[in-house]
Amino acid sequence: MEASIPFTYASSSAQPGAVIQHAAWTEKFLLGEEILVAPVLVQGATSRDVYLPQGSWREGLHPANKLIQGRAWLRNYTAALDELPYFIRQQ
Repeated sequence: MEASIPFTYASSSAQPGAVIQHAAWTEKFLLGEEILVAPVLVQGATSRDVYLPQGSWREGLHPANKLIQGRAWLRNYTAALDELPYFIRQQ
């Protein structure tokens, strides 16, 4: 029997043993292991904090920007309510 793995899961599980504030990881999720989605959920908000787990990440909304090294917070990451911030882990 093959084990099933959910295709979405809380991003806190991407880095076992990581200490992440509850609100930070419940508002974002991973699609598989390569795409981290961090939607803006507060009406009227123009930014949010995003924690990127270990790895190199490319911004989905701004792919021309430099890679971001994980295990880092992006404080006040600019994103409107009608945008869907996402990050793609690079190999």
